[in-house]
Amino acid sequence: MTQDLGSRWPTGLARVFGRGLGSVLLALAPSPASADDFARFEGPYLFEFAHARQARASSAMTIRELNALPDVVRDARSPLLVVTTGDGHLAKMIVSSALRRLKPNENQGPLVSVLVIERFETIDAADHASLKARGRGVILFDGFEYDLDTGQVVPEGAGGDVMFVAQGVSGPRMVALGKSRLLAVDKPPPAAASGNGPSEGREVRPGDFAGRFSLFANGQWSGMVDLKIDHDLVVTGRFRSDLDGAVYPIEGAVDPALPRKIVFTIQFPRSAQKYEGLLWTEGKGAIAGTMTMQEHPYGFMAIREGSSLAPPGVEVESPHPARLAARRVVVTILGEPDRYRMDGAVLSGEELTTALKAIVGERPSAHAIVRASGDIPYDRVRGLLLLIEQAGVQFIRLAPSTNGDGPATKPR
Repeated sequence: MTQDLGSRWPTGLARVFGRGLGSVLLALAPSPASADDFARFEGPYLFEFAHARQARASSAMTIRELNALPDVVRDARSPLLVVTTGDGHLAKMIVSSALRRLKPNENQGPLVSVLVIERFETIDAADHASLKARGRGVILFDGFEYDLDTGQVVPEGAGGDVMFVAQGVSGPRMVALGKSRLLAVDKPPPAAASGNGPSEGREVRPGDFAGRFSLFANGQWSGMVDLKIDHDLVVTGRFRSDLDGAVYPIEGAVDPALPRKIVFTIQFPRSAQKYEGLLWTEGKGAIAGTMTMQEHPYGFMAIREGSSLAPPGVEVESPHPARLAARRVVVTILGEPDRYRMDGAVLSGEELTTALKAIVGERPSAHAIVRASGDIPYDRVRGLLLLIEQAGVQFIRLAPSTNGDGPATKPR
């Protein structure tokens, strides 16, 4: 939660925090553009970057050093770091500094410096695609440790990867713990080579389906699809779910009689989704069609990464891919008091509210699904509903708890 400090910011603190203070009034609400650009820092590029920069890795970075880093995520207000975690995975994170009152209800209470992890994703070192954890709007007070492999604040000695230290001669700083190391990102990844795109002209060739697409199905399922096409028109690839970050295999084929038609299946542990779609002939930037799951048909759309949906010669702004579907978040009530799970991270009620406000700020149409087992008391469910409402979420749906197998939600 941020406070409007106006002219009451101490001059000394302003020198220490630099641009970090400017983010106080904007805290925890990354812009849509930065959220999309954040996705470019992944896969082999990210691991190659970490390997090449290993000699320059550091065990700590002060707020001054963080503020001196260039802005490499488009339109972001904060720097980007890569952290090698204690378990050998890589976490990319946007961080900023802020001031917070120890007692938010007291307008004249003492101010303390905090570190804000605006957004992070921890990528599995085994396949460079699956996510181990991710989260938004994490606030670290002085001495707090954070485990990037599990996405939660942990006590001292319990496997934390980074810690925020507010005191000391060098001033506020972020410290890497154990085997973890910090890598500053000082330039964006290279733009994709133009030869990797679809063929020119209106004639669709089977290879035009190859590439990365943002997939949205029935407003319930979304994620990133990577497709490959071999010479026999066989389709292979993988789908990474927006909900849990898990990766699922894709198999299918391009129709030899109609090269602009594709059929592929996303295989989940206990179910499957079959997609039949047509690639647009103009621009070849989108696939549209139907998805079938448990014998129920639904509509879907997949938008090619970096493509424009506007007709050639028409100068209109294309919709931001991430905004074509309403953001859906799933919040599970855990057995421990004041503990909830969202996006793979375990949060307190205050942390959950902060993270939800950031999501609503980015996508006002966001809606929530609340999951709870039968032994959760009614008062806890009611309390969570109030927290979600206070964060600005307009639509909330209740659902039973799930073991996490299969896609994000069952068909409606």
